[in-house]
Amino acid sequence: MTSFYKRIFPIKFLNYWKKNRIKFSFNKELQNITDDFLKSKSEKFISNYWNILAINHYNYILKDKGVSGYGSSIARWYSTILLIDNSLEKLLNVFSKFKIDLKKVEFCKIHKNFTVVESANYNYICCLLFNFIKKNKKLKFLSKLQKKSYLNFDTPFLKIENFKVSSDMMISLLDYFKIERLVNFKKDKIILEIGAGSGRLSDCILTLNKNTKYLICDIVPSYYLSYKRLKASFPYKKICCLNSEDKQPEVIKEKINKNDIIFIYPNHLSMLSKKSIDCTICVNFLQEVNKKTVLEYFNIINFISKKLYLSVFKNMKNWYSGTLFKKTEKYDFFKGDYDIPNKWKKVFVEELYYPSSQICAGYLLKD
Repeated sequence: MTSFYKRIFPIKFLNYWKKNRIKFSFNKELQNITDDFLKSKSEKFISNYWNILAINHYNYILKDKGVSGYGSSIARWYSTILLIDNSLEKLLNVFSKFKIDLKKVEFCKIHKNFTVVESANYNYICCLLFNFIKKNKKLKFLSKLQKKSYLNFDTPFLKIENFKVSSDMMISLLDYFKIERLVNFKKDKIILEIGAGSGRLSDCILTLNKNTKYLICDIVPSYYLSYKRLKASFPYKKICCLNSEDKQPEVIKEKINKNDIIFIYPNHLSMLSKKSIDCTICVNFLQEVNKKTVLEYFNIINFISKKLYLSVFKNMKNWYSGTLFKKTEKYDFFKGDYDIPNKWKKVFVEELYYPSSQICAGYLLKD
């Protein structure tokens, strides 16, 4: 009954923060960012699902007195995959005809805060991902991601051959190869990512493309996590955080021009200039908000961006999207539940190799 009640009347993060704000005085930076976010008009972009997750994540931060261990806790909701299920189908099909050498794999490693089963599953998935990248002769790209930002914060990693790899490192690389089908990073210099999570994909793109200007739009605490990560990963880059007082398009434009990495709130999106973004990226994000909010994002993206890359589950239920008078929303991409505008030109739509339960798509956006 309690679970059912929460689906209909989910706890609002704003109410949680009012009650628990003082407990986060050990981290003034997070406290200030959260305060400022809630002053903006972006709270309405927090879905029912993410109201629950945000509270969950803040409780982890409170328990650990910081984010130094988020790689083995909060990251479980991003790309630290622990379940073995049908989403491995395409990877297993690839290797059904090939042998994998396990001699150079730390296959029995137990990871911090993971059970034995979770560790075994994680190691198996990492092994498949590594060998897929190796088979496709992409190890030179993986070598460039051998950096602290992918291996710090108690992130579980595995030693395979001469590499230290994590699932979010390799999944980011697979995402990157798909995005390259739509984006020419030599020409498309301004990228916007909506829903960056822990910053794992933005870290990958910026590592492989030194001259890319990158905007990240997110809610708390993901906003804070990716900010801390990219600040540590790219100390030489100019990083700017827009705040609730930034309401003038000209001021926002100037700050974007003067910086390399720019963090913005959802309400800032409508203040960006027409077609000022070369490509917008939405990875595993849109199915977590209700359909009305998806349409709001699409309308804004169509105005500010020239291209869109997205990945979503082929079909799923957004369990926490329901209200007292409305059932849980269902998303089936191929039945048109995302309401992709007909005027957008489809470049490709295809399954991801992992997880194969998701599809990715690239579009050229036209008015």
